[in-house]
Amino acid sequence: AEVAATVSVLRAAVATESVGRVVVTSWAGAVLPAPGTPESLTTYANEAAWADADAAAARGDGFTAAKIRSEAAAWALVRSLPAERRLAMVALCPALALGPLPTAGSASRGASKLVGDVLAGSEGSVAAAAATQGLATIVDVRDVAAAHVKAMETPHAAGQRFLLVGASMPWVALAAVLARG
Repeated sequence: AEVAATVSVLRAAVATESVGRVVVTSWAGAVLPAPGTPESLTTYANEAAWADADAAAARGDGFTAAKIRSEAAAWALVRSLPAERRLAMVALCPALALGPLPTAGSASRGASKLVGDVLAGSEGSVAAAAATQGLATIVDVRDVAAAHVKAMETPHAAGQRFLLVGASMPWVALAAVLARG
């Protein structure tokens, strides 16, 4: 469903004369090795790297699998366009975005659920596997917002992917920080 939605939005952008640039929000998991795997401790990753969508799906990480497939479909669509209608596309691949909530009393289901799973040690979850080994890659949500603006405003960003990571720390350390409040 997410792949179809991404392609649908891009097709609408292509059909709109005034749209010349799009920023696709992907996910650091589309670049980085799976958390909790030996590769996550030894592999250097950069924007040229692609994670394996089938492997993500096989381990039950549908979110990451969908993000990988959606970003790949977006690049394929943009590259298939005739030169006169080709969109300038930028893909941002943020790590786990943490920061202040937008309004008092609101909650983010995605990051909050993942962090809650880590704190609770939920059996069988990706978060539980990551909590036992590996690093949490995090980024401030305000930096992610600023990166979206820069991606739209910076001409030479077109055609590139950007991995957005502010810090890395062991999941256990992140859980301890979050537990302290």
